[in-house]
Amino acid sequence: MFSLGIDIGTSKIAIAVVDVNSKITTYVDSKAHDANIHIKPGFSEQSVDKIFETTDNLISNIPIEIKQKIGYIGITGQMHGVVVSRKNNKTDNLINWEDRRGSVTGKLKLINAIKGCEKLKDGFGMTTLAQLDLSDAEHCATIHDLYASYLTGLRSVTDPTDAASWGLFDIFTNKWNEEAIKSLNIPQNILPEVVKCGSFVGKIKPDIAEKFDLNKDVEVYAALGDNQASISGTSLERDQDIYITIGTGMQLSLIANNEIAKELINSNKIEVRPFLKGQFLAVSAPLLGGEAWKSLALFVDGLIENVTGTKMNIDDVYKKIDELGLAEFDSDDLPDFEPYFIGERWDTSLRGVLSNLTLSNFKIGKISAALAKGIAKTLRGDITQEMLASKSRIVASGNALRKSKLLTLAITKEFEKEVIFSEAKEEAARGAAIFFL
Repeated sequence: MFSLGIDIGTSKIAIAVVDVNSKITTYVDSKAHDANIHIKPGFSEQSVDKIFETTDNLISNIPIEIKQKIGYIGITGQMHGVVVSRKNNKTDNLINWEDRRGSVTGKLKLINAIKGCEKLKDGFGMTTLAQLDLSDAEHCATIHDLYASYLTGLRSVTDPTDAASWGLFDIFTNKWNEEAIKSLNIPQNILPEVVKCGSFVGKIKPDIAEKFDLNKDVEVYAALGDNQASISGTSLERDQDIYITIGTGMQLSLIANNEIAKELINSNKIEVRPFLKGQFLAVSAPLLGGEAWKSLALFVDGLIENVTGTKMNIDDVYKKIDELGLAEFDSDDLPDFEPYFIGERWDTSLRGVLSNLTLSNFKIGKISAALAKGIAKTLRGDITQEMLASKSRIVASGNALRKSKLLTLAITKEFEKEVIFSEAKEEAARGAAIFFL
């Protein structure tokens, strides 16, 4: 028996078919959905039709001998975003997590001034809903919850991982903050019912099963947030692992119990999210990771060109700053580097700081090592040594980390854990296929 996992991402759709017994991935495919719709600066909307069409095509292209063995479908997707369904069967565009209309129009400040809404941010579902005309709205959903509804023909539901991503949701009681939602003039009746993570939501509609050549008894499960799905798809030793990815930005996730979750819930640097089986995720997500590292490479590249008139290959620049930084990593006179180049979610006024400079440490190698350590320290945030005690290793992903021995060393030293790199393909889609099993 196989399980189909679907990941509806910001730029592409990915699917993975996994053997439910061996947990081996037997089929993987993906395709860009090209669903972006240009509205105006700061507005980020996507075509639901294009997203669904791309997803449908990927499922249709699964070899028939594999499709006939699929018994389950799990779905994940980009968190925070919202789709509003209106009367007369009209459906709005997806307004996704990249939307910044609240800041552009100044409405976010007004929203944050309302009691209970202080932590709402641009792109959060509740922030978006508070800015829309909902007079004819009938229902709202994440894009992946909506696709589950399309497969079953039933009204969409959501789970705590996605509900929390919208904001105004208590992750300990699993209830909406009705008072704050009412203050934003969002009708309670359009909100989706919140079900437990991994809940069975219904069997596939007969006409949809026929359309895809799937078994008519295929079971569809409540969609899961992509952060949680990626972790489910990366490792089977979830309680023991720390998950770190460094691409343009960076993110750390580790599974936490109720006690740790409550300790971190008021942290500005750590977000606590629901996870499976009543557990929680502690998530640190600084705005810059690989992009901060790139800034040093571009600085060195520009310096060389301006001084010598020679343009180096940027890959060679990365290798050189890595090499020089490794040689200086254990020096006792490194400067301090705080890589807050564009601020942080918890303090947008922050900027990068290079300090503790002397005549002897104002060198590229020492600055490179300092930046690597600063990136690792920033990623750790408010995670304490006690919280790391039960973790045995770091499961890493992201091109910036894979390509830099220096960054990998900095992460290893900061967390005092071995770093291994994930070899899983389309982790979120794979996680969607198995998280409910």
